[in-house]
Amino acid sequence: MARKPRIEFAGALYHIIARGNNKEDIFRESKDYLKYMYLLEKYQKRTSFHLYAFALMTNHIHLLLETGDTPLSKIMQGIQQSYTQYFNRRYNRVGHLFQGRYKAILCEKDPYLLELIRYIHLNPVRSKMVDCPSKYPWSSHPVYLDKKRIKFIETDKMLLMFSKNKSKARELYLKFIFEEKDARHKEEFYNLSEQQCLGREEFIEEIKKRTKTTQEFEKKSSLIKLVKVIADLTKIAEESIKSSNRESKVVEARNLFIFISVRQLGYGCAEVARFLKKDTSSITRALNRMEKKLAKDRALVYKVDKIVSQI
Repeated sequence: MARKPRIEFAGALYHIIARGNNKEDIFRESKDYLKYMYLLEKYQKRTSFHLYAFALMTNHIHLLLETGDTPLSKIMQGIQQSYTQYFNRRYNRVGHLFQGRYKAILCEKDPYLLELIRYIHLNPVRSKMVDCPSKYPWSSHPVYLDKKRIKFIETDKMLLMFSKNKSKARELYLKFIFEEKDARHKEEFYNLSEQQCLGREEFIEEIKKRTKTTQEFEKKSSLIKLVKVIADLTKIAEESIKSSNRESKVVEARNLFIFISVRQLGYGCAEVARFLKKDTSSITRALNRMEKKLAKDRALVYKVDKIVSQI
């Protein structure tokens, strides 16, 4: 089945988790962390989202982000693709850096906003990288304590929840952080049902209503649209891509379609096989061939990214 549609609307609050492909490190040196933070600032200025907390870990990322008019998918696409290109150039590598589709948990603000900030800031403690969140340099926790200035982190609104006096607010915030005696991984903040929502029953019911509209929008990014995008880019007719034509250029276009359908859009091999009127084993073979090529061919990676950006 195709991946579930992302629920997106202005003012939505997301807990975002993005992991390195095959659990590999996505940050190797200080410059890498700084580059990702630069990209957060760049896209925050460009798209006007609100970032309340972050923790950049060795092989994964946590963000607590509220969207404005720009959909989350566009924001994350810009940040992740830009960072992947930087990382691949810096370390002379090719291929995808991040593991598939990032997780975006839609969260109800009132009961969970502060809890999620604490959860994210304690991530380095849970990972046993430090014994105190203040000792970890790559999170927004020091910003809340006024020990580090990062303009794109919005702390004022959060601190006002503790006190109108900033000094008192920081004191109460720190007390709040250390009230969490159990810093272990909390399943309620991560492993959710397919709807990927964290909130009370009323909130989840409202999101279900929004999902119906979102599903209609997501149909525009279906297999039919993908064929059109690839046809325009490769100058191969849509009918040729869906045919049994074995010309090398046609096969390459068809394999691009197969790879993006399965690995980027989340369709199953059987579903893609039905669409192309082929057997599932041929789809699996094409997918394996593409993955091997992508590991060696930087130009092909860029082509995949270009196609994904248009769907």
